[in-house]
Amino acid sequence: MECPIKPKPRTCPLLATIGVALLAALLSYGVGAASPDLELGVEYQFFPQKAAAGRDNYSADQYAYASLGWDQYFADQRWLVEFDGYLGWDRHDENRQRADLRTLALSYYADRFDVKIGFATEFWGVTESRHLVDILNQTSVADNIDEEVKLGQPMLKWQTHQDWGNLQLFWLPGFRERVFAAPGARLNPALPIDASRSRYASGAEDKHQDVALRYAHTLGAWDLGLAYFRGTSREPLLDPKFNAAGELVLSPYYEQIEQTSLDLQRTGAGLLLKLEAIQRHGSRQGSYHALVSGFEFTQVGVFGSAMDLGYIAEYLYDQRGEQATTTFQNDLFLGLRLAANNIAQTSLLLGVYHDRKTSGQALRLELNTRLRDDLVLELEGQAFRNLADTDLLHGFRNDDYLRASLKFYF
Repeated sequence: MECPIKPKPRTCPLLATIGVALLAALLSYGVGAASPDLELGVEYQFFPQKAAAGRDNYSADQYAYASLGWDQYFADQRWLVEFDGYLGWDRHDENRQRADLRTLALSYYADRFDVKIGFATEFWGVTESRHLVDILNQTSVADNIDEEVKLGQPMLKWQTHQDWGNLQLFWLPGFRERVFAAPGARLNPALPIDASRSRYASGAEDKHQDVALRYAHTLGAWDLGLAYFRGTSREPLLDPKFNAAGELVLSPYYEQIEQTSLDLQRTGAGLLLKLEAIQRHGSRQGSYHALVSGFEFTQVGVFGSAMDLGYIAEYLYDQRGEQATTTFQNDLFLGLRLAANNIAQTSLLLGVYHDRKTSGQALRLELNTRLRDDLVLELEGQAFRNLADTDLLHGFRNDDYLRASLKFYF
């Protein structure tokens, strides 16, 4: 039975408790602070097309942020405190105007195991186009629709390193809702998403106790990862509902799931073979499987230069077909990755997602170069072509964009 709709907090209730505990730990040991890493960034985003109906018709957006990272070992390198937080401001999207944490954690390192408690970010996965197995942290699609921007997850993590591999156990005592673009902002679905009307399959709602485990090992040229997760899905179902004003909106619904996953990568002479596969059972969607698989081949010294050129091809499949909550049900991803191997560490990625059924396409550009030691320029572009009315990306059809970012490091 679905829980009643009621407003949800934007941040996890454990945040203050964990922060106070870590500060108390620091003070009790009398630790001298290490030098923090400060990052300041400004961003300009340009939309060449007129916005679709129901959006604010702005052609440009500006964003600025400050990020502070700091870590400190103490007690003979047995203990580690980590902090990574940021503050962001956006001219048009209020959901990007927030202070948040990626990391606020205390770790203890023994000879054969270590333990971490607090907010942390864990990444799982090997493929380029999508990370199916990366399930622990919630995503902010308000910051980037590529689903790569993650929110800190409260957790207790234990892991051991043995000759037979690495074993990790996770207790995840709190849940964070997905951050969507604000209603009226660009890069939104056709109907606005009303996060205040979020619903849960569990009566515990965002306090459900999730668990996960992961085993990883390297066997010759193969890197293997096996994982199990049980708890609240980080990927909400979006149900049409009427709000109090009688307007039709999308209401996020977070079901309970069990997921087993496999990630596999083989490293050869310039060739990477990659696979991510999941089997998931949801309290509402039932059982299904999905995968991403392909290769990346790198040509070293292309055209007799110092540059390396990588060729990427991946296939994305979801058994749910048109019932899937993702647009990548039967798609190909083709890409080129250029590493200039110069002083500026310039890299370029060009890629296209191609829907094999509808021929819809999403094209992507990523460029990264260092202007000087403490200044980095990033360019990112996205364009959408031939999107069918039934495509989940159809709401983005007028939202081609080019984003330029300057990042200052201190």
